[in-house]
Amino acid sequence: MSKLLDQLISEFQSREERGFLKYGTTMDREDLSLNEWIQHALEESMDLCLYLNKIKQQLNDTQRFPDYQEADSRISESINTGGEASVTRTPL
Repeated sequence: MSKLLDQLISEFQSREERGFLKYGTTMDREDLSLNEWIQHALEESMDLCLYLNKIKQQLNDTQRFPDYQEADSRISESINTGGEASVTRTPL
């Protein structure tokens, strides 16, 4: 298996452990109706939409203010070459 797949499997296992600690059950539970499972999936999908919109907003903000992106690049470059980084950011 690839390292990527190994990492994904590990994350699924960790998520299931956290879910069991939080809810005291696993996905093997049989106390929910089909409609309740659908409702859970819809709510998770709505959360995903929120996360994706937040990421999109942050990417758009970075593109809208390229001087911030350029300053970040200069900071990283300076740090990677052992220099000191001093950049003052002024919010718009």
